Amino acid sequence: MKLNESRYEEANLKQAYPMSDHVRAMGSKSTLSYQAREVACHAIEVYAKKLKEEPTSLKIHCYRALLERLIVNRYGDQRHCGLGCVKHASSMTFAQYARKALQKFPFPLPDEDVDAPELELAMNEWQRVVIFYSLRLLLAPVIESLVLIDRMLYLWDRYIPSCLLPLFDPCLSPRNLVLLAFKERSHSSEKLREKF
Repeated sequence: MKLNESRYEEANLKQAYPMSDHVRAMGSKSTLSYQAREVACHAIEVYAKKLKEEPTSLKIHCYRALLERLIVNRYGDQRHCGLGCVKHASSMTFAQYARKALQKFPFPLPDEDVDAPELELAMNEWQRVVIFYSLRLLLAPVIESLVLIDRMLYLWDRYIPSCLLPLFDPCLSPRNLVLLAFKERSHSSEKLREKF
């Protein structure tokens, strides 16, 4: 999953997070990096299932890490560039994967970069990348909760009653929390408020 972080979004980042007065009052302590916000988009439940059932399919994370390293070495400003999705990557060599993933990439990577022998040696360490990625994913629900609680507090700052509810099975829909707000002077909102 890729977070879109265009210049327009960077200019409006302060409006996106933090939104609430309480979290904004924390100043720089409340800042979330690109990496933190990006990891919050992923679900550990699906990853844990893959880890148990088909761990070699998770080599993709090592492939992506190596490819990002190649891209950053050649084009430093393209750290979070969008790469194409590659199906069945675990059955490919790194070079095959890289060429597929780079089909829509606007800048060329020379063959000698993609075919470098040290990359295949680095691929022998793919399990370490999976361990690192798993540790990152353990933080995903915490970061997602921070963002959602901030948005709920934002509503409360404006005297809009709200709550967070788990609505879906997280294995089916990783974004399973719903931020529910109650519109004032609404008959249905009174009924909903009675339930909560």
